[in-house]
Amino acid sequence: MAYLTDFLLDDAAADRLSEALKGVGSVVCESQYRHDDLELARRNYHMTARQVASLAARVGVDRLVLFHLSDRYRPEEWAELVAEARAVFPTTSFPDHWVSAELTGGN
Repeated sequence: MAYLTDFLLDDAAADRLSEALKGVGSVVCESQYRHDDLELARRNYHMTARQVASLAARVGVDRLVLFHLSDRYRPEEWAELVAEARAVFPTTSFPDHWVSAELTGGN
């Protein structure tokens, strides 16, 4: 398992992480912003749901768990974050105790 938070996911970081995460089954990672808010994410040294999912797909982990969401999104908007990530990496979820099955799409 790997726990990732509070950094910019630029090309250099993705390259380093790709090597470091080989063989990891699960990644628990911040997902502060939707991809539409990419510039805001960069200014605040955070990642978007799509960036995190792309990293998980690149590395080939089994599961991605999103956490550390920006307060700018209300709980009823969280489904959009997980859907954005699942479009790139289908085995994405929030921590099991966070939300009901209807918000996480049945996971």
